Amino acid sequence: MFWKDKYGKSLVYDLENNTPVYEYLPNQEIITFRRVDLIANGFLVASKKVNGIKSLFLYDLKKGVFKPFNVKLSLKARSIEDGESILDINKASTELKKYDLEGKEHWSFSVSGKYVDIRGDEKQTIYMGALGLHDGVLWVWLSSGELIGLDEMSGELVKKIGIETTNNEQEFKFGGAMQIDTDTSSLIGLWSKYYIEVNLNDPSLSVKYTDLMESLESASMSISYRSHTFPYDAKSIYFCDDRQGKIGVFDRNKKEVVWSYELDMDRDGIAQILEMKYVDNRWYVLDRNDTLHIFERE
Repeated sequence: MFWKDKYGKSLVYDLENNTPVYEYLPNQEIITFRRVDLIANGFLVASKKVNGIKSLFLYDLKKGVFKPFNVKLSLKARSIEDGESILDINKASTELKKYDLEGKEHWSFSVSGKYVDIRGDEKQTIYMGALGLHDGVLWVWLSSGELIGLDEMSGELVKKIGIETTNNEQEFKFGGAMQIDTDTSSLIGLWSKYYIEVNLNDPSLSVKYTDLMESLESASMSISYRSHTFPYDAKSIYFCDDRQGKIGVFDRNKKEVVWSYELDMDRDGIAQILEMKYVDNRWYVLDRNDTLHIFERE
């Protein structure tokens, strides 16, 4: 788990071993870590100022040093779950490239085309983010609301999930809220007032929506979280209403909110909840006051 407190002090924390992996202060060499972007073999995509310019490098958590990288990464670079690769995009966010940890380019994929947004304006389709890998396919979210699947080894386009509409009026762009559940081979997500599922083994890749408005109103909650993706397990999704400082448990089988709780905290600003993790039946919730709330399932 990673966070930066209001004083600029940052920490990478190992929840499983209950120990800090690395800790640093604002006056040290590292400027910031890129969210919770850990690479499996102990490297982290981190930013560092060189001659007054902030750039991304690989940081070795064990040795405490930056790893030389043969290609300059943009500030949008991210690692992927194979533990051996980094995705980066060009300035216009229209070209996606995959590198290994030595800086060798494996492939590139260019996003093209335009779409009409909910205001009726025509815009260039750009890359927004990667959801992750499943069965050799890298799933990517586009600004049009579409999800596309690229072959992990070649970068070739092999799958596509189109835009859905609600009320026959506006585009429903759910991509950033979706996560890959490898155990069920599905995409899942909570977004707006919906629970969303896509069976990745179904050739049609149809999107299923469950309206949660009644269940959310009963819990006096909305679905709101700055990272959009929530911790989950086989039975539940652990979500929050970060504006109110509330957390809730969504039952994936019953398709309803089965538990909710209002955090005991001093509220200020818009987002009250900064980060959440669920590990070994424990739910870790970091609030805006840098207080870590820990809940354990019975």
